[in-house]
Amino acid sequence: MGGVEGANDVKVEQISGFAQIEIKIDRKAIARHHLNVSDVNDIIETAVGGKVITTIVEGQKRFDLVVRYPEVYRKDVKALSDLLVATPEGRHVPLDDLAKISEVEAPAQIALARVRGRGRLVGVCATMEGHGLEERHPNASPLNFLEGDEWGLVDGRPAIPGTGTEDYFNGSFYFADGLFATAFAQGQASVLRGKGIAVCCRWHVLGDAIDFQSSLDLSLEIGPGQPSLLDRYRSVAFLYR
Repeated sequence: MGGVEGANDVKVEQISGFAQIEIKIDRKAIARHHLNVSDVNDIIETAVGGKVITTIVEGQKRFDLVVRYPEVYRKDVKALSDLLVATPEGRHVPLDDLAKISEVEAPAQIALARVRGRGRLVGVCATMEGHGLEERHPNASPLNFLEGDEWGLVDGRPAIPGTGTEDYFNGSFYFADGLFATAFAQGQASVLRGKGIAVCCRWHVLGDAIDFQSSLDLSLEIGPGQPSLLDRYRSVAFLYR
């Protein structure tokens, strides 16, 4: 597709699970040190994702100033375990004493749009093919991959709430009513020879357009927590740049 005139940012995406670090705060442990959850979350947010501390103004432009720990202090489980959290008594406690930190396999994401620079998202179309698990299993439906939530970052910040793949494409219940079409979305899902196939489009028009200044990341989770249910997918994003 990279050779198609007008196509930009064409990529092949991994649809199997990928590793991520999971941090579960131990409420009893933090209580012993007179800390609350927000105290620990502040350290994790600043270390891993970065935290906005002020805004820089240059004429008509505004830029967030973000503070983030160097990579050596956040690159893996060991580095995060050694992060120090200040207590009200002035002591510093390793994060490993306050939370369980482990590497887990996260549900994969179906990338709908990953763009760097300035622009406006006006539409997304996707074709998804999957299968179900064994009969009588909760994930037996060949269309169960549609259960995942959407996930969106606009300019690096969460901005698109996840309510489900069907909701994003203006459908419901695996698009079980068959072919549907509105001014803002069209789609159809079906099961052929045990395989689930969904074809759908969503248009961000009028006041629904998504404007971004530096980046846009819009994905769908392969759900619910079963990346193996999706066999393949293709997606196209429509943007003004």
